[in-house]
Amino acid sequence: MKKNKEEMNRFQFVEAVDNPVHKDHDEEKEETVTNNTQENEINKKQRNIMNNLYISFQVRVVLLLIIVLTCVSLGCISIACALNSTRKEKVEYMESADVVYKVCVPTEDPYLTNCLDYSNQFLSSDVKKIQVDFDYLARTKSTRELNLTYHITAINRIFDKFDSSKKLYENAEEIVPETNIEYENNQAIKSNTFQIDFEKYNNFVLEYQKDYSYSSEASLELVFWINNGEEEYQTGTMNIPLGAEKFVMYKNFETNKKRVVSMKKEDNSNKSSYLIIVGTVLILLAVFATTHLTKLALKTINKQSKYEKRLNEILTDYDRIIVEARGGYTSNTTKEVVKVTKFEELLDAREMLKKPIIFSKVNNIKSEFIVEDDNKLYKYVLKEVDIENEMSDK
Repeated sequence: MKKNKEEMNRFQFVEAVDNPVHKDHDEEKEETVTNNTQENEINKKQRNIMNNLYISFQVRVVLLLIIVLTCVSLGCISIACALNSTRKEKVEYMESADVVYKVCVPTEDPYLTNCLDYSNQFLSSDVKKIQVDFDYLARTKSTRELNLTYHITAINRIFDKFDSSKKLYENAEEIVPETNIEYENNQAIKSNTFQIDFEKYNNFVLEYQKDYSYSSEASLELVFWINNGEEEYQTGTMNIPLGAEKFVMYKNFETNKKRVVSMKKEDNSNKSSYLIIVGTVLILLAVFATTHLTKLALKTINKQSKYEKRLNEILTDYDRIIVEARGGYTSNTTKEVVKVTKFEELLDAREMLKKPIIFSKVNNIKSEFIVEDDNKLYKYVLKEVDIENEMSDK
């Protein structure tokens, strides 16, 4: 018996030790359940907050209109600034040009020629070459660099002696190819010396007159061309008669002639590209917002929205048990509010309480259906946003 009592005591001890352990485990489970419940409550509150952040139809339309107008305005301004930065600016410059020519005649030494300064008259048979010294100067007050080139053409013309407008022959050739004019210190300066083979041109005319017509006259016109990047124009001419026994040369050059050239503004290509990109993005945003605004507009054109259809279905199907509270409904006493998620659940509450369903229109996109007794108030809220979310989830 003594031994049995000791064993019983031992088992009782073990039981006494084990029981607290099971109790602690149960407490841990209860704490876990409590924590999960709290987390669910927090998540539920957060979802409720997100659901309450609903933007009405009218506000969405106004916001989209503001976005469209703002994006279009800023986009047009950006693109206009980009185009303006690539426009040209007017640059004025004063130019002067002139030639000094010398007539080269042969000497007793066949390897030497004597170039004399121009005088009034020359014998054609004595002239071999004509040396021409061309000088050009352009000045500007602008900080922009002038990009000028020049070239010289020789035009050999043979025309009727009695009617100079009647051309018998004409040939143009370039005797000085297009050449850059150096620019430095707000000045473009060029000096060039070249020779005209007068004997070659004169002999050609004499042969032509001999073979075709003695009643003709001829000339060699030197045209001095300037190209400023925008236009090409004559800065002067020089006329040399051909086929005559004697000849006198003429020149026509302008000095201190005011010119205007349109030049691109300073390189703002990076800025222009950035403005164009920004403007394009803004225009695309405006197009996107306009598309969304159009969808909203089409929604209003339709006879009924999904919210209105659902509301009319409820009011039509259950008109016998629904009463409308105009101007909203407020309970006279403080009651426990039970919110149901479906209208069918509200019907169950109505069947249980044997009370009518009170319909209250809050605004154009929200309505409330209420069933109440002495202690509780059951409420079903129908909102346009909820219906849209249900359709999007499907």
